[in-house]
Amino acid sequence: MRRRICAVWVAIAVCSSVFVAFLAPTPTVRAESEAIDQATTLVADGASSYTLHEPKIFWHTGITPCPPKAGEISPPPDATQGEGPALRDPHIAAGDQINNVERIRRIASYGSTVRSLYAETRPCDGQEIFSPLAADDDYVYWLAEEGLMRLSTDANPGDDPEVVHATPQNPGEIVVTDERIYVIHNNFGGNTQIAYVRKSDNQYVHLNTPTDSATDLQATGDSIFYRVGTMLIRQDPGVGGDGITTGVTGYYAEGRRLLSCVIGTGQCFFSNRVYVARGRDIHIYDIDTNTLNTTPIYTSPHNNASIYEMVTNFNRLFFFERRPGTCSPQPCFPPSGYVLNRRGRGSSGGTDAIYNAGAAIFSGPDTLHTNGEYLFFRHDGAILRLASDAAALPQINVRVTGIEVTQGVQSVSNAVTLVKNRRTFVRVYVESEGMAVPGVGARLSAPALGGNALQPVNSVGNKITVRPNPNRNEINQSFLFELPWGWTQQNTLNLQANVNPYQVPLEPNYGDNVENVSVTFDNSPTLSAEFFRLNYTL
Repeated sequence: MRRRICAVWVAIAVCSSVFVAFLAPTPTVRAESEAIDQATTLVADGASSYTLHEPKIFWHTGITPCPPKAGEISPPPDATQGEGPALRDPHIAAGDQINNVERIRRIASYGSTVRSLYAETRPCDGQEIFSPLAADDDYVYWLAEEGLMRLSTDANPGDDPEVVHATPQNPGEIVVTDERIYVIHNNFGGNTQIAYVRKSDNQYVHLNTPTDSATDLQATGDSIFYRVGTMLIRQDPGVGGDGITTGVTGYYAEGRRLLSCVIGTGQCFFSNRVYVARGRDIHIYDIDTNTLNTTPIYTSPHNNASIYEMVTNFNRLFFFERRPGTCSPQPCFPPSGYVLNRRGRGSSGGTDAIYNAGAAIFSGPDTLHTNGEYLFFRHDGAILRLASDAAALPQINVRVTGIEVTQGVQSVSNAVTLVKNRRTFVRVYVESEGMAVPGVGARLSAPALGGNALQPVNSVGNKITVRPNPNRNEINQSFLFELPWGWTQQNTLNLQANVNPYQVPLEPNYGDNVENVSVTFDNSPTLSAEFFRLNYTL
């Protein structure tokens, strides 16, 4: 259920009778039936990047790379023709190209019909937008070969973009403030530039040349921030870049925020912060005093976690946490789980997980934004929206209670003899410590043999509902695996069962999700037959 947000918080000062008002922005009032606890899809797919400028979301759809051409190689040098042109794949007709449409579109943050602003047909290697988008009330901005470009937020396909300034060269990043367009540009070959272009007269102002490629550009007040490797750098106009700390995996430049005002005196109190993630820890950097709090306000309970995206609204901090998993046998690419957490902006209070993105090998959700009431992020090319006060995800422990290896008749202690080269199944028994937990997966491996882990072959699919009191007589209340033929030819087989290996759904404890069992396979007894000749008289 959605929780209602109070528009005004009032506190009475303890040391005097002074009246202190703690003011929050008034959220949009929505009917209770509109409450959203699950992520809503605003854009189904194709978002290469996006930006939020309330109340609009703008997103870019890029161009699919060209597939390799098997025949596109240079011929040997010829005495009369020189090296000659590259040969095309003989299976592709001359002049044929794989064409895509590069697009910029917009949609309201509360959901609406889609409006297309920009649509240009390109060959598969002809993309022209080489930065994430940025926007203000009037324009959408990006970097291209021509420089820093802009297009009206009310444009139609066919309208020509304008060149704001030709100096910024792709690739790079853009951040737009009220008066300036900050850019990281020429972001390759050690020639990266940090600069801004004034909106008033389109004048280009150079700020810095980092020693390496810079990323993750953010701006607040008169300061901008970016990362070079794992170093977080603060850059003030007219001042050289100042390194804040290393080991940074993500940050959010919140800037100046009103905390409270004393009514009758006109005295108000502000914070001016940057939230800095270093692996599993979140620290607060004070912009006014140029100091980093060495004591983290949050430390993930997962030792190898990495926090990489953060954002705040008036009183909450939201962040994505990457939790690397394991895989076997090696070598393999372990998937990681991605979880969106919520907690207070300070060091007190607990932390709730409000979205579980599941497991992925290479990348997870990114580009986290908020308009105060909702969170927005990109996941697998889709743009999703989630209520900032969504109910916390339930976390119920599931555990392995036993492993049974059977060829038709077996006891839970695996006392019945197993025979080589016979069809063999494994049942992995599990239970939950509380309510039933749907959508739980598992895998079974033989670490000594290598190869891929096995997936369940249950008739209901490879995921089951784990119950607090499972019935052994119900086959789909345990995980069922069928062993490969080669595994049944071993004298001794060591099996490892891992339940909920990708931490989807979430649990408070994963220490009891793995269990091992060792079984032996015997040769089938040989049937011997002897024949005797018997004579008898009828």
